[in-house]
Amino acid sequence: MIHIPKSFMGNPIEGSLQRILKGSSVTEEKNSDRNLEESPSPTIKNPENYILLPAKKYDDFTYEDCFISMYRLTADSQTLAAAQQRGLSIANTAQEKNGREYIGNINWFGALSLVDTLEGFVLDLRQFADFLALLQSGNAVDGNNRTIKRNILATILEEISKVRSPYRGEWLDADFKVKNNELYINSGHTLKNGHLEPLYSEKLEPCLMENDNVALSSFNKQGLPTQSGSDFYYWKPVPDNTSVARFGVNSVRAGLDCNGHPQNSDGSLGVRLCLSKARANFVGVK
Repeated sequence: MIHIPKSFMGNPIEGSLQRILKGSSVTEEKNSDRNLEESPSPTIKNPENYILLPAKKYDDFTYEDCFISMYRLTADSQTLAAAQQRGLSIANTAQEKNGREYIGNINWFGALSLVDTLEGFVLDLRQFADFLALLQSGNAVDGNNRTIKRNILATILEEISKVRSPYRGEWLDADFKVKNNELYINSGHTLKNGHLEPLYSEKLEPCLMENDNVALSSFNKQGLPTQSGSDFYYWKPVPDNTSVARFGVNSVRAGLDCNGHPQNSDGSLGVRLCLSKARANFVGVK
């Protein structure tokens, strides 16, 4: 279980996007259904590399069916073109155990902006918790609606959360801000006029507000733990107005870190592309 202190993550990336979070532009609605556009997502040629995360409903909080990449985003031609559009310099700086290279040295702003430009999104905390639980279940289908072998799901889960070297990590779509002396969680970030802005913002619901080992089964609808446990470590969000979320693991421990600095980066800290099922455009898939 690993915590990546802000001082460990390196220096801010020069020329990275600046963020403007205007309170008047943020919806207070709790329903997290993604807005669907008429245009499809970019054409994807490898539906077998995506996992279907079924829609979920938690009281008044819902999200739609979506496809999650089995692997962290790599610097292929499509991604390089999107990065150029955003003025980002990207390269593969790390690799998963299976040998697949992925993009690192990208901060939170750049990661979410890049994925948004690809017309996808980054998992929020509730979706990420459900993704881990889906992998643990050993029961999932791919973008072709074919059953994924249990050993493949186990390998993906191991890459994300098994305690071993080297360090691996990924950014998540959660940002914490103080409003009226209360801590809020923001998610659903999209680019508006070149700036990342959240579609959803709500006051933090009761959750653990101390650093501790936690139980994945206790996560609330906002994707934050409510009970101690033994699944992985958790670093609580802090009211510093510069805290965002990531998940990382190394030879010491795995952990959900909710007080990372958005301007920091690391060569092995990447991002995962997710697509709305309603918009996903897989070649050869009807």
